[in-house]
Amino acid sequence: MKQRSHLLQMLHAKGIVLKKSLGQNFLSDPNILEDIVRCARVTAEDTVLEIGPGAGTLTSVLAEVAKGVWAVEIDARLIALLEERFQGRTEVRIIHGDILKLNLDELFTSMREQGAATSPIKIVANLPYYITTPILFYFFETYTHWQTMTIMVQKEVAERIVAEPGTKAYGHLTLARAAYARAEMCRHVPREAFFPIPKVDSIVLHLTRYPTSPFADHLSTYQKLIRLAFHSRRKTLANNLRQAYPHQRTDWGAWLERLGYPRDVRGETLRAEDFYRLAQAFDEEHD
Repeated sequence: MKQRSHLLQMLHAKGIVLKKSLGQNFLSDPNILEDIVRCARVTAEDTVLEIGPGAGTLTSVLAEVAKGVWAVEIDARLIALLEERFQGRTEVRIIHGDILKLNLDELFTSMREQGAATSPIKIVANLPYYITTPILFYFFETYTHWQTMTIMVQKEVAERIVAEPGTKAYGHLTLARAAYARAEMCRHVPREAFFPIPKVDSIVLHLTRYPTSPFADHLSTYQKLIRLAFHSRRKTLANNLRQAYPHQRTDWGAWLERLGYPRDVRGETLRAEDFYRLAQAFDEEHD
């Protein structure tokens, strides 16, 4: 409660009212903050890119461990608070901007030139629900200079990221992640740990990026197949293929059987490795 009271005082002093539109739910519990840093496996040799530092509660804990923390905050109202809080802390850099619009290659070059980053960075973030998926896909597919990503997301999203085939949570997000990174759940965070209190609990996830995607040779087709497989979840994979490729005369049910799968198989029962096998066969036969 003491930490939450201090956080409220800081916000009140700056006249800051948290915005629901930005998904601003701040965490102040020191035990949970320390657990997040442990989950991120940050060392004194690491540079951390923190997305959405908010009032800087997690930033402060990260800065005690990491070589440097580069914190990107979209809300201009919080920049003055953050700059004041970390004044004189040369290991902390506050950057105002939208993480999806910043030139991260330029930023990373700047970090290296200043000796702040000599290897792929570690990302730590408390991601609002509305932007979780865009940020994940951005760092999966576009910006690759990261080693690990430790994120706090809504419980439902975390379950989708690590889901097993045949479960309700299993789907496109699970399979997209599987092409780029391993994922593990670190800890549950109850909604009461946040201010304001959100409607759902959260989970801290740790993602470790593969140096090279295990599906690199047929990644484009793999991505297409997992998208169409869950475009109409209740349809069979053969029906979804037929709908996606209406001008091809392929008997998709027979094609699946020839590859060892039931003609009425649904995407929700197939593992990532199965989709990659299908992608490989598709490319070989439809090149």
